[in-house]
Amino acid sequence: MIQSKREFLNQLERELPVQIDKESILYDYSQHFEEELARGRSERDIIASLGNPTEIANQYRTMTVIPKRFTRRFFILSNCFFFLLGILLTIGYNVYGGPMFSTLWSLFTSVPFLIVFCYSCFWVFIGYEIGKEYGLSGKRVFSTTVLIGLLPNLILMFMTLFEVVSIDWFNPLLTPSFISICVVMTCLLYPLSKFGFQFGVKQSI
Repeated sequence: MIQSKREFLNQLERELPVQIDKESILYDYSQHFEEELARGRSERDIIASLGNPTEIANQYRTMTVIPKRFTRRFFILSNCFFFLLGILLTIGYNVYGGPMFSTLWSLFTSVPFLIVFCYSCFWVFIGYEIGKEYGLSGKRVFSTTVLIGLLPNLILMFMTLFEVVSIDWFNPLLTPSFISICVVMTCLLYPLSKFGFQFGVKQSI
């Protein structure tokens, strides 16, 4: 039975298939050990939660890994797509008007908290899918995907708070309480995604 971090990593290195990036995977598992040790867990406890290195290596042999660049671009573009839809709807309602845009705007602004909830779930899903697909070796693609993906959120938040964009364009959606909730949720998107990523990692083991 494996008793230490060194034994775990040595066996994992021997078992991993040659066609994958061993160095990156071993680095991520080593970092995971360091993070968990800093939280007070023992090496044996961490090893027990990770599972057998042979089983982990077998998963890398059998799984068809989606290229990380594709995953990163897909989720970043998905977030940008949601923003683009919102921008088009806002411009359509305020500039062009008409029954179609008015109806869509009324539906959109009638369920603000449902929108926030669904959008938060989308970010949890991003983390979960990356964690499930790549395991601990997906830490870097997770971080870059989420941080780059958050840029449109941060830009819109600052533009709204500093009134670069007229708040009147978003009536009756942007009430003071809803703005506060959006600011808080924007700050929580990374932790929520991290939770999804960690859960996904557990599913991949």
